[in-house]
Amino acid sequence: MNKFIFAIALFALFSFASATRLEAISILWESWKSAHNKQYSTSEEAHRFAIFLQNIEKIAKLNSQDSDVKFAVNKFADLTAAEFKAQYASGGFYQPEISTKDFLNYPTAGALPDSVDWRNKGAVTPVKDQGQCGSCWAFSATGVLESFNFINTGKLISFSEQQLVDCATLASAGCNGGYAYLAIVYASTFGLEAEEDYP
Repeated sequence: MNKFIFAIALFALFSFASATRLEAISILWESWKSAHNKQYSTSEEAHRFAIFLQNIEKIAKLNSQDSDVKFAVNKFADLTAAEFKAQYASGGFYQPEISTKDFLNYPTAGALPDSVDWRNKGAVTPVKDQGQCGSCWAFSATGVLESFNFINTGKLISFSEQQLVDCATLASAGCNGGYAYLAIVYASTFGLEAEEDYP
């Protein structure tokens, strides 16, 4: 085969592969929009699709690395990192008035294994979604307490972040940020409801 014919064949193969790939991504895009009830104006559609495509490529690249961590497409796939941060991680930090006597004195740990995957031991609840509320501090606290409770009782209970947002006023400014360690102090003092009892 001469070089000219080979170049044409290679171009045709590449074009076919690109067209097939684009068609598959377009199908994924339409399915994703439907699953997450996403609707855009005509002018915004192309912009959001371009971001979606970049995020798909980033996910594929991360998943190709030799790692136990795997990434998937979720409802945020049409957002840039800056947009995600502005919409979901901008609660700020609340500075409560506390003294050092309010801090917990934690005991020191003995010899520990090099690693433990608590997911495999059943000590981790499924991923939760805080929405646009700046309550990451409450989700952090419940995650710690859920695992702590499991390790001590063998029962995995999903605890109420909403109770912390509503009631742990020394720990936070509700949806405007807070401190997980003070939420744990609150829970150790007043107790914490299950998520199903205090949704």
